[in-house]
Amino acid sequence: MHFDGLRTYRAAHPQCVLLMLSDLRSGTVLAADGALAYPQENLDALSALTRDAFDMAGLATDYVALQTPQATRIFKKVPQLGSVALTCVCNPYADIAELLAGMHRFAGSMEIPEIAA
Repeated sequence: MHFDGLRTYRAAHPQCVLLMLSDLRSGTVLAADGALAYPQENLDALSALTRDAFDMAGLATDYVALQTPQATRIFKKVPQLGSVALTCVCNPYADIAELLAGMHRFAGSMEIPEIAA
């Protein structure tokens, strides 16, 4: 599943090898765009990690960043979309502040989709 905004964000931030949109309540992957085609089970596991990161950090947290020797993962809530969050996976030396600023702008531009009656 793709969302043009995800691709646009990744093009502007080449450090990001995967950007994903997921529902924190259900753990469902809503959309993803990556440098590679990731198997659904990997995306599902990353969606669960996103939910767990916010569960551990607390409800008031807007973002969480995890940096390991293998990768940096940044999770950013999209408040106007309820329980939706962005997840960015990048190299372990990524500039978290730069990526987070871009995620914040991108999240702020997202709108609640209209549901046909």
